[in-house]
Amino acid sequence: MNDRVFLFPVDDKRTTQRAFLWFINTFVQSRDEVVVLHVIKPIDDVVEELGYSVFSSYPAPTRGLVMDNRVAEARKICSTYLEFAHSRGLTGIRGSISTHEKVEEAIVKSAMVNKATTIVMPTRGLGRWRLFWGNSVSGFVSKHSTIPLIIIPPYKEHRRKSQL
Repeated sequence: MNDRVFLFPVDDKRTTQRAFLWFINTFVQSRDEVVVLHVIKPIDDVVEELGYSVFSSYPAPTRGLVMDNRVAEARKICSTYLEFAHSRGLTGIRGSISTHEKVEEAIVKSAMVNKATTIVMPTRGLGRWRLFWGNSVSGFVSKHSTIPLIIIPPYKEHRRKSQL
């Protein structure tokens, strides 16, 4: 049995990829289990979401088709992170896709369902105080989760000074 189970919510952002790579290269051990979570928001209005007009002569796609496309995209995103982990030799990694109206609530719920011991999240680059204002996903998770939360700060590239 694994002592540590990490829940890492992912999306298609570059900052998330960098944080995940840092996490698996410096923090995760071979016996750890990592659950990669991607949250899909449900469809409110297919016609509005895809930009179809009420007056359009084209038939609007069905909700099922749109959700199938979203699930396919979520699988693609999760598989990218699973490949990163497998290339490092990690075997205790699995993907999870959740549909929920609010991403932050899905993260807290998924942590309980997967019996995670720690939630690991990247920042969105909105500043250090945004976390505590409660308007962010990580702020909500830090206030409502009963397990520890690790927030990985954004990676800063070193720039050369101009020679002017």
